[in-house]
Amino acid sequence: MSCICSAMFRPLEFLCAWHVVLVYIAATVSSPQCTGNHCFPGQPCMPSFPERLAFARDLEGQVVSPSDPKYRDLNVVYNPRTTAYPYAIVFVKNVDDVIKSVNFANRYKLQISVKSSGQDYIGRSTKDGTLQINLSRLQGIAFNLTSGRNEAGEVTVQTGTTWRRLFNETFKHGRVLPGSAAQTVAIGGYTLGGGHSPVSRKFGLAVDNLLDVELVAANGSLVYANENSTTIVDPVSGKKMTSSNTDIFFAVRGGGGASSGIVTSFTFRLHLDSEIVSVYCSAPFYDDNGGHIGKRVLQLFERVLTSQLASEWGGYVIFSSRAAPNTSNYGSIILALNHFGPKNTSSYRTINPFLSVYGRYCSSRNIPAFSDYVSGMTDSENRKNVFTMNTLLDTMTDDFLDFVFGLLLDRHNISGEIVCTGTLIGGNMRNVGEHETSVNPRMRTSHLSFTCDVKWDAGEVEPQVSLCASQAAHLIRFGVGAYYNNPTESLPDWPLQYWGTNYARLLAIKRLWDPGHLLSCTQCVGEEVTGYTGSSPGVNVPILIG
Repeated sequence: MSCICSAMFRPLEFLCAWHVVLVYIAATVSSPQCTGNHCFPGQPCMPSFPERLAFARDLEGQVVSPSDPKYRDLNVVYNPRTTAYPYAIVFVKNVDDVIKSVNFANRYKLQISVKSSGQDYIGRSTKDGTLQINLSRLQGIAFNLTSGRNEAGEVTVQTGTTWRRLFNETFKHGRVLPGSAAQTVAIGGYTLGGGHSPVSRKFGLAVDNLLDVELVAANGSLVYANENSTTIVDPVSGKKMTSSNTDIFFAVRGGGGASSGIVTSFTFRLHLDSEIVSVYCSAPFYDDNGGHIGKRVLQLFERVLTSQLASEWGGYVIFSSRAAPNTSNYGSIILALNHFGPKNTSSYRTINPFLSVYGRYCSSRNIPAFSDYVSGMTDSENRKNVFTMNTLLDTMTDDFLDFVFGLLLDRHNISGEIVCTGTLIGGNMRNVGEHETSVNPRMRTSHLSFTCDVKWDAGEVEPQVSLCASQAAHLIRFGVGAYYNNPTESLPDWPLQYWGTNYARLLAIKRLWDPGHLLSCTQCVGEEVTGYTGSSPGVNVPILIG
């Protein structure tokens, strides 16, 4: 007989002064046939075929198992070399499906992986032997343009929606919000990792604009959270418990992945759309005499960026191995900048010290609205092997620029396409406290989130990965910290790199909200703890929720 490993959590609550509710989450003792903390394919604790069939029939969505002919086509990630093989993929159709899937995983001690678009490049959204909950079919969007919390209104959007679809709907109302320039990316993973964008210096990160979340906790409870309160709906009784404790809201505002719960919808603050001025500059690495013109261009731009550039300016510094227009030298520096607002403003003129010297490399154009600016952005959906490396920079030193120029031109035996991009950060992002959200505090103080992507077609993988890893180890020495959404798979001390001094609180929240480590993903909170079982041995740790 198949072993039913019940790990359904039973909240116990009591009321004390100031109506504080402490909910203790503890797993029931498993059957002797179930060894270890989790159950994996091939072990006797796995659900039987009738039990799997009953689970599938109880859903409005779809369950795809490895024996299904569609499994191979549906089990797709954007970086093919990180492909893993979940025990089953559940394409949930609604929040109730998510709750039923979490309850099923608890009953049989199955670990859960969570996927929406899967564009994380190190395999965070998949894992061998897990029950993968696929959120890509959660596509609801609802606007509230008369919100009492925000003059320009708000939008509630489900996790699986792509930024392209959300942008298209938002622009119809003359509104904008910080979102991904790569528009095939889904809302979920992007937001949970922090979410910087071309307008983040003006409006902040995606998590800075987050008003509410709906999520399913690891015990199957439905949770509603914002900066003021947390409401938990008991999975058995339906009883609601509300608290002023906001740990879970802190965790989802940059804690990355489905670490402490599965977010099913986000409510964002909206902003009014505006005219955009796009400035595009392209300069060579070297002039015809071998002089470092690229360095001089970048160093002047950096002085302007760090000393006076208004928050209305955003965009990217792009390093390419291709020659700049009308030059014979390989390598070019591209500044793809956008000013949120018209040209005849004081904020626009803050870039003039740069343009007065190197304006010959630049052109500008007026764009009627940010919606038109974003509609011109495209991102490739071609799936290639990818290695990503990232660091947060305060300054582009000579040594740093020599490294990047060498990476692009000398190649160091690396094959494939290499592109390095610095996303402008700072501006009004600095107005949010370093510990108000869970992103690395360095996201508030640095000036560039610098990423190099290496892409190559199928073929030898390991030699290429090793070469890239050696360059990544070199790159991170020029910065401090890293952006979670551009992960380096070989990153040492990644908890400190991604979250800095916010990691200790994130780990404590993870241990309280997911003591059985049901939710699991690569380089996610708690994954580095050997033998992680939730709370400390012999200690029953409460979640303060009321």
